[in-house]
Amino acid sequence: MRRALLLLFIIFTISLQAAEGIQWRKMSGEIFKEAKAENKMVLLNLEANWCHWCHVMHDSTYSNPEVVAYINAHFIPVSADQDASPELSIRYKEYGWPATIFLNADGEDIVKRAGYIAPQWFLKLMKAIVKDPSPELPLAQTKADLNYDIDLTAKLKRVENNFDASLDYERGGFDQNQKYIAWDTYEYARFFKTTDSTQQWLNASVNGAYGLVDPVWGGVYQYSTHNDWEHLHFEKLMMVQARYLNIFLYDYLYTHNPNSLDKADQIIAYIDRFLNYDGVLYSNAQDADVIKGEHAEAFFALNEAQRLAQGIPAIDSNVFTERNAQIAASLLLYGSVKNAQVPKDRAYAIADVLLQRVASNGLYFHADKQRPVFSLKDQIAMANMLIALIKDKGEATNKYTQALDDLMVNIAKQYGLTNGSLKSFVGNIGLDALPIVEENIHMGRIFNWYAEFSKDDNFKDYAEKILVYVLQDETMKTYYNEPAVLMLAQELKQEAFHYVNLKMEEENIAYEILKAYAPFYSYLHSYAQGDLPLDKKELFEGFEVSTTLICTDRYCSPPVSTKKEAQAFFVEP
Repeated sequence: MRRALLLLFIIFTISLQAAEGIQWRKMSGEIFKEAKAENKMVLLNLEANWCHWCHVMHDSTYSNPEVVAYINAHFIPVSADQDASPELSIRYKEYGWPATIFLNADGEDIVKRAGYIAPQWFLKLMKAIVKDPSPELPLAQTKADLNYDIDLTAKLKRVENNFDASLDYERGGFDQNQKYIAWDTYEYARFFKTTDSTQQWLNASVNGAYGLVDPVWGGVYQYSTHNDWEHLHFEKLMMVQARYLNIFLYDYLYTHNPNSLDKADQIIAYIDRFLNYDGVLYSNAQDADVIKGEHAEAFFALNEAQRLAQGIPAIDSNVFTERNAQIAASLLLYGSVKNAQVPKDRAYAIADVLLQRVASNGLYFHADKQRPVFSLKDQIAMANMLIALIKDKGEATNKYTQALDDLMVNIAKQYGLTNGSLKSFVGNIGLDALPIVEENIHMGRIFNWYAEFSKDDNFKDYAEKILVYVLQDETMKTYYNEPAVLMLAQELKQEAFHYVNLKMEEENIAYEILKAYAPFYSYLHSYAQGDLPLDKKELFEGFEVSTTLICTDRYCSPPVSTKKEAQAFFVEP
């Protein structure tokens, strides 16, 4: 009788807790104080509102009565939208989405799992963690002091070998289950490692990526699985649109393949139709599912009219700083390639809105809702956008140069750690703000660019320390393929190219094309004839048409005045 009553009590308790559901909390420092006081661990569900398997996880696992009861009894449940929480997204990007992270009361990771977990397996996992809450993997000591007595050449060679080994030269993309093109990988192959094999990889990758473009609405799906380009995951993310817009535009510039320009046009048509937020900013993403949690492969096989009859996958209408800064820079490139002012006007309009998001500490908020956590990802995107705007204007001083000056000083001051690396966020979320390799490399390249631009060698020093940091033995344990390390190393030792333009009254198509071709580590200056600095007047003496010279500290190119000459400077006829 007692057993029966006990069983009934357990069933009643589970049913009651299931009815109440999981009371998800927001990540904060208070969460870990509470976990310590209650002798509980923290369960972090890091998801995306456009993610199919996140919907499934909510509908099955997090709705299962036993799972709900066990979570409520043993854990403090925290849920975060990874798009809205870039400091968490970059920290756990290898595990999503959804990413399931178990942490102890000290904020240390215990167990990390990627993707959907069925209820019965999730329950087993939680019970195992409660029984033994020791961390699965020790945390790499990425905050340790730098060891300068290392062979940088050998370490860079190791990074290059890893890059070579990571590529699928036959099918394109990486030699792995998921097929997509990462921007750093594309940029390194296009601008730095111009071997026959990398050119073969570029062609295979771009041809494969054509298959990611929605043939009906345009826009690029996130990736394909099964080690091919045909098993599509249908979510469309703004950051993915910006990335492939750049990729297709550069492919068109270097191969003259009209298919790539057509795909770029399709991306623009898609974002203007579906992700247009207010005529200036763009929304974050479009869901993979028409009905959340149900596969939509059949839907995306339909034509326009058939799709509209069933509905449109939900739009995530958040307007995040990072995503809009990324697309603004891409729109500038698109405008130069197409010799079109409208996309450039949109880019400047986006920038002017984002510049209003600066906080009193000189850093940029992630969204219009002013959350006091400042991700380095947002600052990187803003810096890259400002650099693109400065290049496009070609002026020595304007509001964008002032904004970049302020941002560079504040990043160095507020994110810098004693070992020369940069932490991932500023603010209190209860977790230690660790340096993330990917972010540090990107900031290293930006610091190096800014050192030449501002003539401030301190930023060159910051960039050099970051290179040493990412090549430390302990740091290298945290990554395998990071071609941006190789780009940073090369840019630190090479001379910068300055594109100096004399603008006359006629349309200057050649200079617009040069803007598009110019790699990241370059500088653009445009002057009317009466505004030429003294040191430039002799260079342009006698020219009567718009002309550009591409110069280092030691020499200048022959004059470039036509579109054909601009193309020939970068691509052999």
